[in-house]
Order: sequence, then C-alpha cells, then structure tokens
Amino acid sequence: MIDPREQTVAPCVRFLTFTAVVLTAAGLVPAATPHQPLQWQPEIVQTTTIHGRTVIRYEHDCLGKWGYIEPRRDYFYVILPEKPPKAPPLLVLLHSAGGSGEKELEGNVQRVVDAGPGFVGLVPNAAPPKQPDWWWGSQLIKEHPEKYRSALTPVENRVLATVDWVARQQNVDRNRIYLHGISMGGSGALGLGMYHGNVFAALCAKVPAGADHVMHRMGFPRPPADNASTETQEKYLRWVSHAGLPDAPPLVTFSSQLDNWSKGQESFMRALADGRHAVVFAWGPWGHRNVYERYHAAVYEFPWLEIRKNEAYPVFTHASTDDRYPGHKSTATDQQGQVNGFFRWKTLEDTPERFAIELRLVRANELSRPTTTPGESVADVTLRRLQRFTVDGSREYAWELRRQDKVVASGTVRPDAAALLTVPRLTITDRPAELVLR
Repeated sequence: MIDPREQTVAPCVRFLTFTAVVLTAAGLVPAATPHQPLQWQPEIVQTTTIHGRTVIRYEHDCLGKWGYIEPRRDYFYVILPEKPPKAPPLLVLLHSAGGSGEKELEGNVQRVVDAGPGFVGLVPNAAPPKQPDWWWGSQLIKEHPEKYRSALTPVENRVLATVDWVARQQNVDRNRIYLHGISMGGSGALGLGMYHGNVFAALCAKVPAGADHVMHRMGFPRPPADNASTETQEKYLRWVSHAGLPDAPPLVTFSSQLDNWSKGQESFMRALADGRHAVVFAWGPWGHRNVYERYHAAVYEFPWLEIRKNEAYPVFTHASTDDRYPGHKSTATDQQGQVNGFFRWKTLEDTPERFAIELRLVRANELSRPTTTPGESVADVTLRRLQRFTVDGSREYAWELRRQDKVVASGTVRPDAAALLTVPRLTITDRPAELVLR
C-alpha cells in the first residue's frame, strides 16, 4: 500500500521541465553517466539465510558527493547466488512506500530465487519516515525546484552508487543489471531506470505510484498539434525519442485504470509510443493491488530478465493485437488488456553492414496458464541499441523479412529525425521470421 505522505510528490514535480535532457545532451550534466568507483566501504552487520540464499545486510554512511548535507546512515541487502557463475546477473528491487528494505526482504529474496540460481539480488532501503526520500527525493525537489530540474537527487545518486559497488564486489555482468519495483518502488524504477539505459538492461514496474517522476526525468514534452509544422514535429520526435542519449531499457509494466495512482498513465504511454521506446504493458480492474499475476500470462511471463544491454532490441508500435487502454477511471471498453505482450525476439547478427533479428509471437503452449494467443500481428518495428550496425541519416537501407527461407516482404527505409530505423507494417506470426537490414 502507498503511504499517504507520498501524495506530496505529485504537486512538486509538475514544475519540472525537460531541462535535464537539454543539459545532458549538451554534456553539462553527467546524470546518465555510470558512477565512478567510490572510496566507500559499507559494513557487514548481519548474515542470514532466507529461502536457501545467503543474505548479507550492509550499513553505510550517506556521502556528501551524492548530495547529502547532514550526516546519516542507511542500509541495503545483498542476496548471493545459489550457484554463482563467473559473471552473474544482478536484480535490483525497490520496495513500496508501505514497506522498507527489511520489511519486504523475504518477498524480494523469493523474486531473486525465481529469477534463477545464478542471480545476485540487491535490496536498497528508502529513508525512514522522519527523513522521507522515497525513491526520487520528493522533499528536496519540492524545496529546491531549480536545482533538481537537471541534477539527480541524493537518493537517486545513492541507489546508482550502490548498484555500482555491488556490481564490482560481485563481479556482476554489466550487461545484465535489471531493475524491479512495486508501487512507490515501481514509480522509482520508472524514473531511475528509463533515464539510465547505460546502466540497466531492462525494467519491470508493477502498479507504479504515479508517472510524474519518469515524465520529468525523461523530459517528455507535450505532443504537438496535428497541424504543426514538419520542423515542430521533427523537434518533438527528437525530444521524445531521447535522440543522442542512451536507449531507454525495455519496460514491462502493470497498472490499473481503477488505481488512483494510475493518473497520467495515458500521457506516459503516448510518450513511449511517440518516442518509440520498448514497452510491454498490461492493465485490468484490480486497483492498487498485487494481483496482476492472475491476468495476462503472456505479459507476466515475458522474459525481460533475458534481455541484455549489449544486444539490440525491437520496438513494436501500432500493433494490430494491441488493446486500447481505457484511461484513468474510465468505464470504456478494454477494461482488461495489453500492449505488445505477445511479441518475442532474438538478435541473430549485428555487424557494421548487416543486421538480423528473429521476430515471432509467443505460442499458447509456452505459457504456464491457459491463454488465447494470436496467430498473427501487424506492427511497425523500430530498432534500438544497435551495437555495430551503423545508421547514417543520409543513407537508405534495404530490408527483407524471411520466413522459412522465403522472402515474404521487402523494401527500403530511411532513418527518421531521431536517427531511428523503422520498418512499417510488418506481419509477424507465431512462426519465426528473420528481419534483415543492409
């Protein structure tokens, strides 16, 4: 449940603009830059075993370089892998406003166990009630609006520095760091994770307590009018797509139109679609409750913990299989639905001259619960996180879609104003097809 004091966040972030993106793009703000190793050594205060995993509690000072003014202490838990690989993946879990790192520890250990025996887990703690930080520094943003238009708050710096420290201590695979949050933690995961595609491979936000944090941190502007000039439309596209900045991690998120905290979800989803950011979204009439696992098996079982930061991914938009989100408190149709939940992919080749990716729809027999899955979907497909394949705005690129060694569609495409390649209206089925660009 959400602590009522969190309601102070919404008014205090409305004034925040997309200055963060402007300054970062200009190289003036290192907000999206990985933290350098710190001369900082958290202390082990407890070691225990939960669900068969060794769990270590660390306590530490909060550093002035993070933005903390007054001396204070905090803590975090590290969940060690059952069978540590050479470079384990890391799952970071942000707790809700009604909990703490300690109160929600057992459930978060179970999430790490479910993720796999090789996973390391990190459970940070938000500040205690007398020093409310939440996950985005709501009090500081309210008290110092000008400063935190472009700078990260102390709690954001603290979480990123802790992730970096644990990654170094546990020799974590930097291409497999994932961020998960519920309620307040879901909102924190959106705002912290979407803006740091250079840190996180993928995100999962469950019933996030508002989209204000991510909207101001990403700098999403209002969409232009339909009759706006081409120059205005292209400027908007560059802004909303985060042109020139690290690609945002693919996002899996669950929300409810009946949840008081889902206000603003429509604007967030519109910005993600306009900016061609990868999202898998499911909603239903469950309110602010953790019951989404009963719905939308294709979304709940989406393999987001297999996504790697050093591999390209496709963004699906305007898919024919998408349902229509009804809107906050709306009684319109599609009270239960999904966006992009049925798509699956696998990158096959990424060289300077050729890119290939397998695209398909999930099949019903791959899911643990009875689910009706489509046999076909038509969608626009945009490519992000390209590693070696070069995109030149002045060039034209040939593409073809091959299924069972037969070309079923082909054409050419040019990069858009944000230097993104989008292949329009591809027919994707439950039989794997290979999209190739040259």
